[in-house]
Amino acid sequence: MNVLTGKLIRLAARDPEAAIAPFVRWRRDSEFARLLDTDPQELVTPAQMRKRLEEVAPGDAFLFLMRTLEDD
Repeated sequence: MNVLTGKLIRLAARDPEAAIAPFVRWRRDSEFARLLDTDPQELVTPAQMRKRLEEVAPGDAFLFLMRTLEDD
């Protein structure tokens, strides 16, 4: 078994363009927001999320996305 693959998920290289839509959708989900933080939820546009994702990774960090094996 690959070290980056489990029974239900795998770790995938970070692809900001592919991640924008799910992140924007999650930020608009009230239950996700409630479980994520105690601060008020801030709605973001795809352009704002793209900028945030570009700012997240310092040069010496390795960031991955979790992807389900069932439907990627």
